[in-house]
Amino acid sequence: MPWGRVRAVPLTPAVRAAKRAAVDCFGTQVRPLGPLPDDRAVLPPEVLAHFDRDFEVLLDMSGPA
Repeated sequence: MPWGRVRAVPLTPAVRAAKRAAVDCFGTQVRPLGPLPDDRAVLPPEVLAHFDRDFEVLLDMSGPA
């Protein structure tokens, strides 16, 4: 991993809202399909939390290593 290229990019509230709306489009992944334990959402809350941070982690590959 080229750790020196890792960048945390802050996200505006509007961008965060757009990301939330996009993730919410995948209902079968983020909401239970029914009341039974096997009907639970595929993505658990701790995974979904990564999509709701106020920053995005990117690799900057624009220049020499």
